[in-house]
Amino acid sequence: MVNFESTALWVWVFGILFVLGAGFTIFSRWCYNSPAAPVEKVNKLRLGMHMADVRRLLGDPVRERAYEDLPEWQFGHRLKNFVLIVRFNEDGHVREFYHFRPGDPGKPVGN
Repeated sequence: MVNFESTALWVWVFGILFVLGAGFTIFSRWCYNSPAAPVEKVNKLRLGMHMADVRRLLGDPVRERAYEDLPEWQFGHRLKNFVLIVRFNEDGHVREFYHFRPGDPGKPVGN
């Protein structure tokens, strides 16, 4: 039989809840601050790469849209704070790309 009036029991219960809460907080901060795509793959991204090469390297984009009537792909996850935007020219080659946190000024790698 469990004695619910025992102080030791409640110390254990609150201790376990504290550890679980701290673990969840650390895990969620890690997820939030992780890059939009693996850093090794982002480092391999180069200007002039074709769309097929980018798809092979990074996988399918989360979102495809047009920017200035040219294709733009976005990579990342809504739970992550980083976004990777890849913009292509009319020939389907990488024109510029950004890897940044929304709200921070993104700097193009190339034009």
